[in-house]
Amino acid sequence: MLIGIAAGHSRLTQGERLWEWTFCRCVEDHVQRLLKASGHQVVTPPSAIYQLNNDDALMAKTELFNSRRVDCAVELHVNAGGGRYAVAIHHERSQRGTALAEELALPMGMLKRFRPGWRNMGAKPQTYFGRSLAFLNQTDMPAVLTEPGFKDYPAHREFFDSAVGPVVCAEMVHLGIELWGAGL
Repeated sequence: MLIGIAAGHSRLTQGERLWEWTFCRCVEDHVQRLLKASGHQVVTPPSAIYQLNNDDALMAKTELFNSRRVDCAVELHVNAGGGRYAVAIHHERSQRGTALAEELALPMGMLKRFRPGWRNMGAKPQTYFGRSLAFLNQTDMPAVLTEPGFKDYPAHREFFDSAVGPVVCAEMVHLGIELWGAGL
């Protein structure tokens, strides 16, 4: 498969979004290595895209994945706003996209082993949250945003900042993509 993987946001963000981008870039690197080791081709944004402002970087990522005609695209995020759950967000337009979100959400259920009270909401359509997300709306292939937890919830943040946090998150994304690909 040809798989698109991108960290959410860009290097030109500030504060907590910059922390999120830095964390997700680390996860992106790990996911890319795992997917390549499994025999997949991977498309990730070149560093020049991450040097753009947030909105321009988002548009460049969707254009990159559309032009390369990837089989699926995943944008990595960490949530904020006081929750304690993991979720994989998808667009409702295709069964394959919904299936990708379901497979990506499945391994996120393992996170409760790392911190008590960590819930997994599973796969949810963007409308569940009242959102309209450009990454999902403007990509031509099954696309998902992963949010394995909340950067402002102390137990989640402690895990994300640990040496194993980015590796575990990358392995969850890799496993979800492999499960989805096996079902095609």
